[in-house]
Amino acid sequence: MSLIPLLLLSLGCVKPVDPAAGGDAAAEAEIQAAIDAAAQGQTGATTPTPTPEAPKGSDTRAQIGQATALLTTKKPEDARAAVDRLKALLAAEPENPYIHFNLGVAYEVMGDQTSARDAYLEAVRIQKDFGPAYLNLAAMDMRGGQYDRAASRYRLGITNDPNNMDLWVGLISALQKQGKLAEAEAEAKKALQINSNALNVYNNLGLVYIERGQLDLANFIYQKALTTVPGADSSANIHCNLGRIYQLQGKSGDAKLALTKALERDPNLVPALMYLTEYNLANRNFVDTVPLMERARDLDPGNANIYMNLGVAYRGTARYDEARAAYEQVIKLKPEDPDPHLNLGILYGDYMKSYDAAIAEYELYIKMGGSQSSAVQVYIENTRKEQEKVKKMEERRKRAEEDTKRREAAKAEEEKKAREAAAAEAAAAAAAAFGGGVPPPDGTVPPPDGTAPPTPAPDGGTAPPAPAPAPAPEGGTTPPTTPPTDNPWGG
Repeated sequence: MSLIPLLLLSLGCVKPVDPAAGGDAAAEAEIQAAIDAAAQGQTGATTPTPTPEAPKGSDTRAQIGQATALLTTKKPEDARAAVDRLKALLAAEPENPYIHFNLGVAYEVMGDQTSARDAYLEAVRIQKDFGPAYLNLAAMDMRGGQYDRAASRYRLGITNDPNNMDLWVGLISALQKQGKLAEAEAEAKKALQINSNALNVYNNLGLVYIERGQLDLANFIYQKALTTVPGADSSANIHCNLGRIYQLQGKSGDAKLALTKALERDPNLVPALMYLTEYNLANRNFVDTVPLMERARDLDPGNANIYMNLGVAYRGTARYDEARAAYEQVIKLKPEDPDPHLNLGILYGDYMKSYDAAIAEYELYIKMGGSQSSAVQVYIENTRKEQEKVKKMEERRKRAEEDTKRREAAKAEEEKKAREAAAAEAAAAAAAAFGGGVPPPDGTVPPPDGTAPPTPAPDGGTAPPAPAPAPAPEGGTTPPTTPPTDNPWGG
């Protein structure tokens, strides 16, 4: 009976608007020119990987390695132990940027953001081109929502470490967060002029085009990466974003194929799990959706969107209590979001037939300013009508049951009376047959005068009646009916 479309939430890009006419061919030419220039005149340097080891004495390198090994556990107590070791090393080598950098990492694990920032700043003061420190400084700003400040950090890092593609990707991402898509595109092209094999730059540039609604251009970027960049086919992100493009273009078969490839390369890529879930739910394939979303939930338990889609999948497989729990988890993670209340209302009203609970959720959704409030108001009225309809049907069902019980009771009473009447009639007929008496148990029939029947004689005749005993003299005894036998003893 649902009048409201299924409410789903997904990760990833904002649904794109139609792109402006033209421009894609020129953009493709610019990108191709940047790639060609990088291939002809540049070294194609790969992104440097931060190392925990200092370039000085082997003993110091080994000790830094031992300290940073403690940081891999991500446990605050191990980070504290790492801090103690690194500070001891710092006393001997106060100008070692690697020690300061790893101190920053340790402080972050411990939750001490101020000390972490100071340690990273000290690392870049000592060595201006220490790219990993700029990355971590900017990442702290990104997590705090300070995207403009993060962009400044990335730019400063690029100035001092221009071949570090991670810094370029970070800058592109920060500009995307600010909605500065044209700047993000320009910076990506600059990065490709430096390194035409920077796969992560291709990936983020494609995301810029997806967000701008230039899906064909985004497709061009990813196809270019797959054909020119070594290792691109092994990238789960490239295939995942291709799948997203196909979804937005309505090419569901191509989307499913690309997303399946992405999960083959990385079974734990949450966006791919989400996009494939979107495909399944569009086809009402709830059974296959459940394990996808349960895996995503385990990988990213703080993601409210995952619980929303998991609730839809549970509902579709009639696991209503689990669906309710999933929606309630969305409320815990995003208490300001009205949407889970809408889904709870649909669950209660259309599936669990708990109309009062459904109406309460709908009213809360409206109170919180849900975007579909007008439709939900109409739906509340329809839910009340449905509730009244069900109530009347239930009343009719109860009356029908009561009528059936009364008819069955009346019928049983009639049958009882009929049985009693039949028994009485049979008894009366039997009594009439025996003259009003009761027939003897041996089955013999007495004569009409009530006298005892004659006893049959051995020869088939009639035995004479036995003589009646003679009365005894008054006060005496009755003599025997047969004479006594002579007593041989003369008694």
